[in-house]
Amino acid sequence: MGSRGIGNTTAAANAAEVTLVDPVSGIPYGQVTDVGIVGRSTGATSQIAASVTAQTALAANAARKGSIFVNEPGATAGGIAYLLLSGAGTVSAANYTYALAPRETLELLDGSNFTGRIAVVFSVANGTLMITEITA
Repeated sequence: MGSRGIGNTTAAANAAEVTLVDPVSGIPYGQVTDVGIVGRSTGATSQIAASVTAQTALAANAARKGSIFVNEPGATAGGIAYLLLSGAGTVSAANYTYALAPRETLELLDGSNFTGRIAVVFSVANGTLMITEITA
């Protein structure tokens, strides 16, 4: 009977099965694919103590293949880590790219990798930003 396209779905006429496809990658949802860290072998870890003063989390690095950030709260309640992915500008609670709640993780891998400077500032000076920079 043929197939009918419905947005980014394909359904055989009179069939109960529908395949949803990611519009960007073209990969069917639910299919396991390389998530960006598979096959990588070189990474460096670092930590930044929470501060209400802006700091550089990662300097610009053209060799960066990805980065992972985890906002670890301190012994008492930790605050929000505001990250700004930009070579310029000052990170703040009003000027940021990502806001990580305590224990939240941000992965910037392959397709979403950013090689420029990444700055961070916290809402309170309690906690640590755990960083992994992947370079090969």
